[in-house]
Amino acid sequence: TLNDSSTHSSIVGGQNNTLNDSSTHSFISGGQDNTINTNSTHSSIVGGQNNTLNDFSTYSFIGGGQNNVVLNGSNYSSIVGGDTNTLINAHNAFIGGGEDNTLTSSNNAFIGGGGINNITNSSLYSFIGSGLRNNLSGASYSSIVGGADNTLSGTSHSSIVGGNDILG
Repeated sequence: TLNDSSTHSSIVGGQNNTLNDSSTHSFISGGQDNTINTNSTHSSIVGGQNNTLNDFSTYSFIGGGQNNVVLNGSNYSSIVGGDTNTLINAHNAFIGGGEDNTLTSSNNAFIGGGGINNITNSSLYSFIGSGLRNNLSGASYSSIVGGADNTLSGTSHSSIVGGNDILG
């Protein structure tokens, strides 16, 4: 479905894909049940299933995968693939893939992949490479390269290269 006020926008192929009101200059290519919602201008979903670019997520991108969501004004942000990855109110943010990764209120942050990794609470310019259940919370300019169950909280300019159950 291509709504009337989404001018200069296109849906090419696929099934049950929707471009909602005022999502001008946006594009959905293939896939199934993908949606670009209201005022997400200049945005794209390329394949996959049940992916959503929600309201006011301009210049944003979902490359494929399934159940991936870009929410609440996450401008200039991307999810390349994977399953059930979420960007919430995170500008210039990136999730490469993996499963159940979340990036919330942390501009210019990056999750490469892995599973159940989280960057939250204004962890600006932060990085999780991969791994499982790693968390950055209020940890600007910080990184967790990999490992499992590692956490950096309330710190800045800190790093964990790998390992298990490291707290900082």
